[in-house]
Amino acid sequence: MKLHVPRLLVVIAALVLAPGITHAQRSSSGPTSSTVVVRVQAPDGGPFDTSADVELSKGGEGSAIHEQTRDAGDAEFASVGAGIYSVVVTVPGYKPATTTVEVAGLGGDLQVWIRLEADSGAAISTNNSGGHVLAPKAKKAVAKGIEDLRAGKFQDAQKEFEAAYKLAPGDPDVNYYLGYTLLQGKNLEGA
Repeated sequence: MKLHVPRLLVVIAALVLAPGITHAQRSSSGPTSSTVVVRVQAPDGGPFDTSADVELSKGGEGSAIHEQTRDAGDAEFASVGAGIYSVVVTVPGYKPATTTVEVAGLGGDLQVWIRLEADSGAAISTNNSGGHVLAPKAKKAVAKGIEDLRAGKFQDAQKEFEAAYKLAPGDPDVNYYLGYTLLQGKNLEGA
């Protein structure tokens, strides 16, 4: 069998240089997704080591994904497609923190930092959000529990919210705060 080198080179060149084949190879990769890592910071700028709810939603689509922060205040959202997203971080005793992030769809990790700010009116707002009024002892227990939450004293906060729960078992804010502290203590059934 005799091999014709010039003909073989022409065939290889045609395959390599053919625009249709090159285009097909490029378009098959398409856009890729990214991982969005939200790093929640405490008011002092350090990592927020308490669990926080982080919501990622794409503008105008109405669907949101929620993650709880983990090690060093990080929440990770995998396989995020290209678009403009809203990030909202909520933690009892802190003001909601919001930012917007644009995901280019080029793959890789995209890191977003959000710093929390303490909500000095948090204890007051628990009594007015639904038009309900707490008894003074329950109100005091909730205020102390929120202080303990801010300080990261979850067991102390849980005791305060349990005391408030005994006084006002139907109060939605007391239930929320108690459930949140139980979640922090890894008591998923109780939460």
